[in-house]
Amino acid sequence: MRRFMIASDSSGSGKTMITTALLQAFKDRGYSVGAVKCGPDYIDPMFHRSVQDVRSRNIDPFLMGNEAAKQVLSAFESEDIVIMEAAMGYYDGIAGTTAASAYEVSVLTDTPVILVINPGSQGNTIAAKLSGLQNFRKNCNIAGVILNRCRKERYEYYRKIIERENSLPVFGYLEELPDAAMESRHLGLMSPSEIEGYREKLNKITTEIIKTVDLDGILKVSKVTEGRFFCHNSGSVRCRIAVAKDEAFSFYYENALEKLRQLGAELCFFSPIRDKALPEDTDALYLGGGYPELHLEELSRNEAIRGQIAVSVKGGMPTIAECGGFIYLQETIEDREGHPYRGCGVFPGKTAYAGRSVRFGYCMMRAETNSMLFNKGEEIPAHEFHHWD
Repeated sequence: MRRFMIASDSSGSGKTMITTALLQAFKDRGYSVGAVKCGPDYIDPMFHRSVQDVRSRNIDPFLMGNEAAKQVLSAFESEDIVIMEAAMGYYDGIAGTTAASAYEVSVLTDTPVILVINPGSQGNTIAAKLSGLQNFRKNCNIAGVILNRCRKERYEYYRKIIERENSLPVFGYLEELPDAAMESRHLGLMSPSEIEGYREKLNKITTEIIKTVDLDGILKVSKVTEGRFFCHNSGSVRCRIAVAKDEAFSFYYENALEKLRQLGAELCFFSPIRDKALPEDTDALYLGGGYPELHLEELSRNEAIRGQIAVSVKGGMPTIAECGGFIYLQETIEDREGHPYRGCGVFPGKTAYAGRSVRFGYCMMRAETNSMLFNKGEEIPAHEFHHWD
């Protein structure tokens, strides 16, 4: 397995689309490819998985611990190439530190890093910025550069500066492609299924990258390792878990779903928007995150499934409901304009649009009582990103 990381100096630099296009480009060459997203991001792995047969996982030292984070890569033993995508800026970690940053993931996994840099209207200053990124920490692992939103006629100008001043190879460039732009919303890019003409846009970006980026040069600086599986399926089904999955509920860590299967769970996906009942012989319920606030009318109109979920949860069915899933269990859910819609009614409260990000970032939770998941007093690492309260 060969691996490298795509990182940048900031969010919004184009990391996700360049990563996805590189996955497609290498796959088109006949390689088997996999992807890893640094940090607690649900949406970017959807882009990775939009390339046929690509598996994508998350790696997060804060949420998983260092050992489990390192083990994520060992699950890719059958892939020729694994591309890791950083989050935010390369050194951006917890509370103004590098903790759990892409930099620390690269050090933890010994992964070479290719920086995606937007040159803008800079000249020699681009070399100064790169020098800062190279020298901010020891063992930075920065192995090269790709210039994004760079005009063809300016590429050689920047390449010569960077290779002269920073002694870094520049593997190519991608011009601004207005007709391949991807829309965003408050949690990042819209999901691939929501972007009109997504496949055509991805193909256009991939075609350009194949022409303007040195794929062989990237492979030369990538890290070569042997993968090893760390967990195998139990071989027997111990329970059936109904997992909500549709346009409203799509935020799941594939690592976690894979682990549940390995431990003997049969995952039965259903749609709270369209299905009238839970899957047969359901033993437990998992309501993940997503965008229920964008589908309130359809969710509210499906009285049959809301009623069955309420009866099941109140009757003691083991249930995990997080983020959007927890919103769905409330009595009332308001849209952005304050119009109320019916939820499942498991809890007597309501959720409402706060108009801004009310909580964002890593946190530690402490269990106040014993429960299915935690013992009283136990601390659990978590991540929040809320616009509804």
